[in-house]
Amino acid sequence: MVEPMEKLTLLFRPATRDNFLTDLQKLGLVHIEQREVENTPEISRLAARIARIIQHREFLASRAALLPEPPQAIDYPGKLDELINRVDLLRVRIEGYETERTALEREIAAVERWGEFDADRIDALEQHNLRMTFHSAPRATADRIAQQLEADPDRSFVVLFQERGIVFFSVVGPLEASEHLATASEERLPERSVSVVRQRLAIVQSGLKDAFIEVDALIPYRNAMDGRITELQNQFTYKVAVANVQEGGDGHVLFLTGWIPERLRGGLEEFLQNQETAYVFDQPSAQDDVPVLLHNNGFARLFQPILRIFSLPNYRELDPTPFFAPFYTIFFGLCVADMGYGLFIMVGALVALALIKRKAARPLLYLGLVLGTSVMVAGLLLNDFFGVPISSVWGAKSALAKAVLFGDQSSAMYLAITLGIIQVIFGYILRTVNEVRQHGGASGLKPIGVVLMLVGAVLAGLPAFVGFVGSKLVDVRIGPIPIGRAIASVPDGPTVGLILVAVGFLLFLFFDNLTQRFYVRPAMGMWHFYEFLTGVMGDILSYMRLFALGLSGGLLGEAVINLAMMVRGHSVWGIIPMVLIFLFGTGLNLAIGLLSAFVHSLRLTFVEFYKSLEFKGGGVEYRPFQLKQTK
Repeated sequence: MVEPMEKLTLLFRPATRDNFLTDLQKLGLVHIEQREVENTPEISRLAARIARIIQHREFLASRAALLPEPPQAIDYPGKLDELINRVDLLRVRIEGYETERTALEREIAAVERWGEFDADRIDALEQHNLRMTFHSAPRATADRIAQQLEADPDRSFVVLFQERGIVFFSVVGPLEASEHLATASEERLPERSVSVVRQRLAIVQSGLKDAFIEVDALIPYRNAMDGRITELQNQFTYKVAVANVQEGGDGHVLFLTGWIPERLRGGLEEFLQNQETAYVFDQPSAQDDVPVLLHNNGFARLFQPILRIFSLPNYRELDPTPFFAPFYTIFFGLCVADMGYGLFIMVGALVALALIKRKAARPLLYLGLVLGTSVMVAGLLLNDFFGVPISSVWGAKSALAKAVLFGDQSSAMYLAITLGIIQVIFGYILRTVNEVRQHGGASGLKPIGVVLMLVGAVLAGLPAFVGFVGSKLVDVRIGPIPIGRAIASVPDGPTVGLILVAVGFLLFLFFDNLTQRFYVRPAMGMWHFYEFLTGVMGDILSYMRLFALGLSGGLLGEAVINLAMMVRGHSVWGIIPMVLIFLFGTGLNLAIGLLSAFVHSLRLTFVEFYKSLEFKGGGVEYRPFQLKQTK
């Protein structure tokens, strides 16, 4: 959920500004409203210095990752600025060497085709009234020039190399130009021979190696930069806060606008009562750009990083995280839908949780554990264990085999479509709540109309697929659930469904655009209804990807198993290639499956669900003005 915020206006004297802002930063509760002000030179300098030191810190960390055993981090014995300057100079040296190395490697590729030469000796030919020139021409033209120069005893023709049908050659002869060379292009000899360039490259590579040795010696001190980064970031946020202080009363009073969650107001008031300041709390107005702070339970909080990929909700919207989290979990599981893969993911997440103590990474590992559990459960329900039916592994009468509820393909397909219908309807219900909260009850009637039409269409349409063909009952079933017969058993279901569709259609038409006159709305509503009708069918059918991805993953898993067993043969030694093929194929299939599950579950959330919810986003994150602590 989005936490309620209160607007705060603070008034204080210029003489108390620095002390008051310092204490406010230590308290760390108020989100300061950012005005459109130009950055001062000091703010720009601090931002550049922070970015520079972060780059140095990441540079040392990236070098440490390349070592077999990164050295233990220790404190720097000297001044921290000295360490930062040393890393700065080394990075400049390394960047210079790497730039020159790239240029030299390109030069070698261009020069080595010319072979070895001595430019001084070539120039010395002019003392003997001779000149060596270099030319290129198509093969036929070069052959003709060679024949013509054979008749000239004062000139010699030498082919140097050929490249894509072009012949490069040299001609030695008198200083005056030869008319036979008019049809050839003159080439310039490189300034340096390949041996000279390679000598320079060796020097550059040696310098680069020495520079990296110096860098590696500084790796143990990489964490020492964290304190300076935090210190500069605190200075930066302080200077930004100062820039957002405004003057009033001809400069005799200063004021600052900020935001605070309602639940933290008591602690802030207690602080402000001991300060030389006046303050006013207000409720947000419709024009205010209110910062957003999310407050969810432990399960929904795991999915907040997924929400942030798209955007935070704006302050006046519902937070969609707790509403899409269960669907995302189910969708992810259905996209992979393999009990063996799910167990593998769960074990990997549990091992990572035991080994990785970094606080920021642990929520993602818990999310992996949740999604792995979903994959395992989906695989159990859909009868898949590393691409093999569960009944083939544990037996048809085993407890696991009895837990397979959606083993046939039609049940899996109907399950995917049903989930799509449920999520789309749920999205429109949430849109109704959003509209009523933001714009009043009348704004919620159009999405209610959509809900009525969708529910009515199911009640009216699904019974048409249920009945007897001859003596055989035809039903729409999702595993053991006879959903078709259940809907068909609703008294006068088709009639009730048609009534719901008609009522929903009228609500859609007459409450489509509340800014227009009542009698004008149906004309615009018809066009919007056409867009809705064509769009909602495509949205619901998009959920078929859950069935398709699960099916394709299972088929690939089965193919890997079959291939591994074929290699196994009857020899004992066949076990080794069998295991290798199984591990490689399973790992590749799992990687593809996880990527597909992440992307397609994301798409169903951000496109289909957000479309029905009419999620706008664009929220500004609540970032209190506070002192950061070194990690």
